[in-house]
Amino acid sequence: MNNKHNKITADYDNSADVMYFSTGCHSPDHYEEDADGLVWRYDIDGIPYGVTILDFNEYWSDKKTLLVKRITKLLNVSKNEALRVLQYIK
Repeated sequence: MNNKHNKITADYDNSADVMYFSTGCHSPDHYEEDADGLVWRYDIDGIPYGVTILDFNEYWSDKKTLLVKRITKLLNVSKNEALRVLQYIK
């Protein structure tokens, strides 16, 4: 099992309240929206490399623990790395 975690970058659009997370430069193959409204981006090999979060502050501000759990699991990032990029949640 690979214990190496990915680094993650974030970009927040304040006017739209949308957060974009990515673990690097990938060529997107497909997108998939889950039941929580998170739009996961997958590469050609089916590996998730990013997520688009709509209504980031409005919806997720009181669900930070759940969001960290989802990001760490699906994007293979450490909890500290996920918390670092989630600093935008007020």
